[in-house]
Amino acid sequence: SGQEKSVVVSMGTGTAFIWAEQNKEVRHLCGSGVGGGTILGLCSKMLGTRSYEHIAELALRGDTEAVDLTIGDITRNQLANMNNKTTASNFGKTNDDATDADFAMGVINMVFQTVGIFAMMAAREHKVDTIVLTGSLSRMEAAKPVIVALEELYGVHYIVPEHSEFCTAIGAALYGERK
Repeated sequence: SGQEKSVVVSMGTGTAFIWAEQNKEVRHLCGSGVGGGTILGLCSKMLGTRSYEHIAELALRGDTEAVDLTIGDITRNQLANMNNKTTASNFGKTNDDATDADFAMGVINMVFQTVGIFAMMAAREHKVDTIVLTGSLSRMEAAKPVIVALEELYGVHYIVPEHSEFCTAIGAALYGERK
């Protein structure tokens, strides 16, 4: 990633949060069951599909404002550093007009917000502002606006390295060479 110290987030079926200090230390901080398995499980029941590609494609056409309650829905006043589109409650405003695409985007939004906020808290705890996203989910196009919103809200920087979907395997191979 080009960063000397960072929190690495490995997103797969679940999510692992890792502390990485270049050429010094790599250690597991914590993990969460929220990840790709969450997306597939919820979309299986909500949309009748377990196809990652179909969910990702649907989400690109979705709008979270059809399913998520926002700060703007609650108040007209500015709240701290949050804009009126900041999520107040995932799926807290699901309406009859919500489409499958809206639900797909809502699930992706919820998963990436959850993972992104955990990562931000880990980064703050370790006094860094760089978070490296790895794993197959890191390439999801529909998640990009969620990541940008988290950067703006929390003042951290999320990096998705080239070939991020292979970072865990590459890291394991490099680690094995050092032994």
